[in-house]
Amino acid sequence: MNKRILLATLLLLPITAFAHPGHGAHGLMDGFIHPFSGWDHCIEMMAVGLWAAMAKGKNQVAIMGGFLAGMLLGGVLGMSYAVPGYIETAVAATTLAAALLVVLALRLPVMVQVGLTVLFAVTHGLAHGAELPHAASALSYGLGFMLASSILLSTGWAIGRKLGSEPRQRKLGLLLAVVAGGFIAS
Repeated sequence: MNKRILLATLLLLPITAFAHPGHGAHGLMDGFIHPFSGWDHCIEMMAVGLWAAMAKGKNQVAIMGGFLAGMLLGGVLGMSYAVPGYIETAVAATTLAAALLVVLALRLPVMVQVGLTVLFAVTHGLAHGAELPHAASALSYGLGFMLASSILLSTGWAIGRKLGSEPRQRKLGLLLAVVAGGFIAS
């Protein structure tokens, strides 16, 4: 298929972030499956992994580790406190922002990169913590969720490393940004 036709189709396609409708989750497998069930999860975590792959050495691990820590913190906060009504919009915005960081190939101090990814992850974690059904085991669901999130981050990182060159990484970031932009448009 012609790349221009594919891009035009994606730009015209209204996309909804269906990642947070509760899902009646109860345990480890539900938590593991959940991150793969929504485009916003996949794009955000792939973009953060890709952005980490563009960093140097140990900074890569710090960026991805910060994201996972932020997700965990946000989940705990979301279970404990009221979450603002605009959280889904915030999730969509952070997803687009993560993809744009790849497109722009921003080279920031590692603490700024980690801080941004923590902010993105806390936003996602808040949404999940708030929607965790009362009957669910927060511990087993959370373990599955964190494992799947680690896989998605690592996949983004591995793809970024495989692509090798910054222009190729930025092109993938652009595709992720186009899809993420559909979340906000819908």
